[in-house]
Amino acid sequence: MTDREIYELVLEVSRDLVRVEASVDELLAGVRALNRELSSDSHTLATLRGDHSRAST
Repeated sequence: MTDREIYELVLEVSRDLVRVEASVDELLAGVRALNRELSSDSHTLATLRGDHSRAST
């Protein structure tokens, strides 16, 4: 394998890594949004049930 081939391979792997990082960032953003929604739903449900100790968290 020539130096140029190694360079091209490293460059390709680096580009792939950037795409994976972007995908992970998108997944984490989705998980954070779901957590906010679940927290809000949990708070609303606790409030509706009159569970004030749970609603305050």
